[in-house]
Amino acid sequence: REHPGFFCALSLLACGQAFVGCGDSSSSSGNVTNAVTLSPAAGTTLANAAQDEFYERRFSVSSGGTSPYSFNEITDGLPDGLYMVMVDSSGLAVSTSSYGDVIGFPTTAGLDNVEFRVYDANNDATDPSYELTTTAAAGTTLTLTPVTGTHLTNGSVGNAYGPVTLTIGNGSPSYTWSTVYGSLPPGLTLTVDPSGTNTAEAQITGTPTTAGTYVFAIAVQDGSATRNLGGSVYQITVQ
Repeated sequence: REHPGFFCALSLLACGQAFVGCGDSSSSSGNVTNAVTLSPAAGTTLANAAQDEFYERRFSVSSGGTSPYSFNEITDGLPDGLYMVMVDSSGLAVSTSSYGDVIGFPTTAGLDNVEFRVYDANNDATDPSYELTTTAAAGTTLTLTPVTGTHLTNGSVGNAYGPVTLTIGNGSPSYTWSTVYGSLPPGLTLTVDPSGTNTAEAQITGTPTTAGTYVFAIAVQDGSATRNLGGSVYQITVQ
């Protein structure tokens, strides 16, 4: 059963719940023909993920069906902490694409399935399935606020944005931050330790220059010997 997505196709950006390139999120829509061939091929055992570390896997249409295509999450189709997104090279969310990216920070170790739905222009559906093993983390998961999956405050072209504050709630200083997928909207920057006294805090500020919805992932690491890790996937819409 499919569900509305948070990182939705541009025509569905208000649908809200989880990151996804939505397409049609109706549980009964489309004919399941499995006519689209993907790379990697359905049934593939994917390279391992690591708990709390950023994971990215691209799934591309190799043949079959009729373009354009959309990649959609299905209920319980992805391991906890992972999302399906459709973006262009700048991190801008798009409504159709020949590929979808499964991204995020896996929260649970073990063997799981990776399943999603691909629609073509005729609303014919393909339902591939893969296996993914997530290895256990050595340290403790760093928690970020806002939590992963949050649609951060909207911005508007030409107007000052924020500041929007991101905070690490546990672990040991000093902390490092990095953008590991996509990018902030043009004109916005991530500033770590804006006060000069607390590396557990970062702020997003600036003046947006380009409209659209932007998807990005931020990874964090603390200064402990166990190398505690974490991260979040966010989106910002600029109007």
